[in-house]
Parts: sequence; structure tokens; C-alpha cells
Amino acid sequence: MTFAMKKTASRDNEDDAPEDKDEDKETGFCEAVWQSFVALVQLGPEFLPRSLAGRISAFFWGIGILVAISTYTANLAAFLTVRNLGHSISSAEVLLRQKEISYGTVRTYATWESFKTSTTEPYHSLGVTMKANEESVIVENLQEGLDKMRQGKYALFADSAELDYHASRKPCDLQTIGRVFWQTGYGMFLPKNSKYTVEFNKVIVAAKERGVFDAFDTKW
Repeated sequence: MTFAMKKTASRDNEDDAPEDKDEDKETGFCEAVWQSFVALVQLGPEFLPRSLAGRISAFFWGIGILVAISTYTANLAAFLTVRNLGHSISSAEVLLRQKEISYGTVRTYATWESFKTSTTEPYHSLGVTMKANEESVIVENLQEGLDKMRQGKYALFADSAELDYHASRKPCDLQTIGRVFWQTGYGMFLPKNSKYTVEFNKVIVAAKERGVFDAFDTKW
């Protein structure tokens, strides 16, 4: 459009200066397309039409580009905001304060017993809430809890090693959040006053110092 208007204006202005006529000859269709593209990516035009009609068309082209870019930016920001709503839960405290996402644990896990008997906040309040909605939030096994999470609007409390393992496996649609709490260790039973107690302790301590346990945790 700018090219057509410029050529029309050039025919109407036959008394233009020679240098202006040379400029008109150099400003062909390809140059007009290039100037439109330059305006689209907001680099600034290299020339402006001399005719009133050309300047009006260039003005409205610039306004159209501004509206299009503003609309795209607004829609992109809205999309990213909505997409990140699911990542707003960062801890047990935040989970307790909201009402949109339900939470529970596995019935047979020690985690459930710990929630029911805990007197420390926020775990006591979390346990009270789970107890009040036990039928809908307490699952019978871990797989049921994983399936419930994938359906949405549900968070599962379980052993961190198990959750990290499943979160790292395909389809990689789960994630673990928050800090680890109620950390417990595992032990081995030996007869009282066993002669192997000291040897086992030495081996376990040495393995821990060498990072064997951390390597197992990372692997599995």
C-alpha cells in the first residue's frame, strides 16, 4: 500500500527536485516490503513517505503493529501465569493455608500415624485436616496415590526416596516440593553383645563417609 501511494504521489508531483525523483526510483516494491518488515520488528523505518496518503498508511500500519505486539505480550503473560499456578505450593505450610489442593498419604505408611499423633505445627493441623477427610484423601497404596496426583488437585505425603524415584521416571509429570521432615534412619538387628557390632558400625560409617549412601540415593 505504501508503495502504491508513493508511486501515485510521485506522478502527481511532476515538479519534484531531481534528487527526489531519484529517490522515488530507488524506492521500489521490494524496498516498501522491507520497510514494512522493519516497522514490524520495531527497528525504525529508513525513510518516511513524503505524501500525506503514504504517511497516513504508514501511521496506521505502525498502530496495527503496536496493537498486535501488545496483544501477544498480554496473552503470553497470562498463559505463563496460569501455567505457573500449579507450582505455587512450595512447602507444607503453604499447602495448609490453601483450599484448592487436597492432600493425604498412604494408610499403611508410618507417615499417616505420624500425622495423627504429631503435636508440632503445621503437621498437627495437616493431620487434623486429613483425618476429617480421610475417606477421600487417604489412599490404600502408593500407586493409588500417584494416580490420584496425576488426576490433579492432590498432593501426597510419602517417603522422599520413593517420591523422588517416581518423579524422575517417565512420563515425568510429577515433582517433589518442600523440605524433608521426620527424617528417620534404618538399622540392623544383631544379638545383644554380638562380636560383630563394632565391625558393622565401622563398615557403615566408612560407607557413609565415602558417599556410598548418597550414590545409592542418587541412583535410585
